[in-house]
Amino acid sequence: MNTVFSIDVEEWFHILETDSVSKTIADWDNYPSRINESMELLFDVLDRHNVKATLFFLGWVGEKYPHIVKEAQKRGHEIASHGCYHDLVYELGYKKFKEDIGRSKKILEDISGVEVKGYRAPGFSLTPAASWAYPALIEEGFTYSSSIYPAKRAHGFFTEFGDDPREIVFGGKSVLEFPMTVLGAPLTSLSCFGGGYFRLFPVTWFKAAAEMVKKKNRNLIFYIHPRDIDPEQPRLDMPMSRMFKSYINVGSALSKIDKILDGENYTCFEDVIAHTDVSSLPKALVRTDKGMNQTYLSFEKKEAGATRDLRSPQRPIRVAATK
Repeated sequence: MNTVFSIDVEEWFHILETDSVSKTIADWDNYPSRINESMELLFDVLDRHNVKATLFFLGWVGEKYPHIVKEAQKRGHEIASHGCYHDLVYELGYKKFKEDIGRSKKILEDISGVEVKGYRAPGFSLTPAASWAYPALIEEGFTYSSSIYPAKRAHGFFTEFGDDPREIVFGGKSVLEFPMTVLGAPLTSLSCFGGGYFRLFPVTWFKAAAEMVKKKNRNLIFYIHPRDIDPEQPRLDMPMSRMFKSYINVGSALSKIDKILDGENYTCFEDVIAHTDVSSLPKALVRTDKGMNQTYLSFEKKEAGATRDLRSPQRPIRVAATK
């Protein structure tokens, strides 16, 4: 079992699908910044437990705060991409997505001087209808992704993908996908391993859930945002349910992180991949019918010597405005 600590490095106002934040990128400079203080606290707690994490940076954050990227690298953390502007993948389409990840990769590599190999979709929004993202990731030189949420949720999900990592193959090349860790529960599946659910549930619940994952010999992938530990952040005007999920227990989240790290061997994706036998992973082949926007995955079943094509109904793609 591998236990990964990851941070989606974005500002407090990068909460998805709210009208309270301007969609004009230039307007973001008018919002007060909170990311420096939160990242310093996260760096310190990781240092205290000698944990090297994977940090998925927005390209926008890298451009605006290159010192955070450099500090992360200095402290031994892995630099990875979260895209440029926090757009949902399935809203971009193949061409704009490819441009977005290519730009973010170049920004972060220019700052850090090291190759950026990993990507995470904002909101885990790599859905069956956006399977064309994998050819784009391969073409832009990424070697792995952690962008799938294999249970129903907002911002998109991919329940058919399953819980285990897979090698996604296209054009003779491949990229690894590490889906988010979820637990089966009555009537639904959920994750207490990051974001709002992590803040909601007590540490005892988290540790019990982690033990369940460990017994099944599955990867545990933990994720957090800087805003998740910041009780002083401005509050956005959102529906009550979103307010609750976004701000519940932000004041105690840092101490909970300190407790879950105590005595546990968390690491980064780079280290996990270095110790992974890729040939042993199940494969999914990218198939295209009528151009890149008509793409689906074909899952191999090694034990049966057969494949299963996933041709889920295509979720309508709302093409985002050019940034």
